Amino acid sequence: MQQEENLPQEELGEVLPVVDSDNFQISLRKKFGLGNMQVEQRLDYAMEWIKSLGKLWGQGIMDENGIMSQGHGFVFAPEHFSEPHRKMFDKHGFQLMICAKKYYADGKFNEKTGKLDKWVDTVDECIIRFARELVAHPKFKIFCLIAGDSDYVPLLKDLKKHGIKVALVAPTADSLGGELLNYVDVNPANRKRMVLYLDEI
Repeated sequence: MQQEENLPQEELGEVLPVVDSDNFQISLRKKFGLGNMQVEQRLDYAMEWIKSLGKLWGQGIMDENGIMSQGHGFVFAPEHFSEPHRKMFDKHGFQLMICAKKYYADGKFNEKTGKLDKWVDTVDECIIRFARELVAHPKFKIFCLIAGDSDYVPLLKDLKKHGIKVALVAPTADSLGGELLNYVDVNPANRKRMVLYLDEI
C-alpha cells in the first residue's frame, strides 16, 4: 500500500493517536490467527502513516514544570494487557491507560452477544470520555482512532461538530463498523479519506 504524502503541519495540526487495544488485537487475531497477527509490524506501519498526517501530539510540548512530554498518543487497555504488547506501544511513546471492568449485580445487556454480563469492559467508555474532555485543548486538531468498533460513531460525530478532524486506522476491513467511514476526513494533499487498513499491508 502506498503511504500518503506528508502534509505541511499548519494545514491539519497535531495528530493524537488513540488505540483501543482489545479491538486492535482481537480483530487481527480473528483474521490471521494467533500465530500470524504481526502486531508489532502492523503497529510500526500504522505509526509511519500517522506521522505522514502531521506532527504527533506531545512532540516539543513542555508541561507546567518545564519537562518535555514524551507521550505521542494513548493506548487504552483492560487490566489483563500483556507485557509484550505494552512494550510495543512504549516504543512509540504511547501512554498506557488501564481501564478497570465495571461490575453490574443484575447484569448489563451486551448487544453484540445478546447476553447479560456482570463484568463489563470499559475501554470504549474510557476512550469516549477522554476524547470529549480534550475537545477544548488548543492542540487537539486531529483525532486518529486505531480501532474499528462502531461504538465510537457518536464520539466521532461530536468531535467533528467541534471542528476536530478524524483519521482512522482499522485493524482489518472486516472489523470496520460501517458508519465510521462517514466521519473520516479527507487528506487535503491527495483528496483521499484518512483511513488505513492494517490487513492490507
